[in-house]
Amino acid sequence: MAAYYLMYEGLHTLSHVTDSPFLDRVPLINTVRRLHVTHHDPELMATQNFNLTFPICDTLFGTRSDASRSAREPMSPSGG
Repeated sequence: MAAYYLMYEGLHTLSHVTDSPFLDRVPLINTVRRLHVTHHDPELMATQNFNLTFPICDTLFGTRSDASRSAREPMSPSGG
C-alpha cells in the first residue's frame, strides 16, 4: 500500500511539472502528464482518466480519453 501511495504521489507531482525538456522525453511520464491534463478538463474530469498510476485500467474500463496535441495546454501550478 505504501509503495502504491509513493508511486501515485510521485507521478502526480511530475504530472504538474511544466516546461521540462527531460520529462518531455520520458515516455511513461509524458503519457501520464498528457492523460492527467485531459482529466483536469472541466468537461471530462467527472468521467475520464481516473487512474494516474496505472492508465491501462482506464483503457480496460472505457474511461480513457486522449486529447489531441493541439487541444492540450500545460496545467498551471494551481491546476489541481
